[in-house]
Amino acid sequence: MAWDKNLFSKVMIGFGFVMVAIFFGIGIALIFFPVYNYLPPNLKTVLGAFFMAYGFFRLARIYQNIREQKRKDYYNE
Repeated sequence: MAWDKNLFSKVMIGFGFVMVAIFFGIGIALIFFPVYNYLPPNLKTVLGAFFMAYGFFRLARIYQNIREQKRKDYYNE
């Protein structure tokens, strides 16, 4: 059975959005909620910022992939 590349790319984009939400959620939880109380507050802030920045990075990559897919569909590549 051959995979439909378009369907696979849509599934991977959806998975990417889920991962972005998870990274944002972890970052917000570390910064604003009392989880992992055994970590120093400064470390929690840095880790939370790192997770949120990585979420932004993943979101930018997903946006690039969507634009590339639309360009390929438009030019029938």
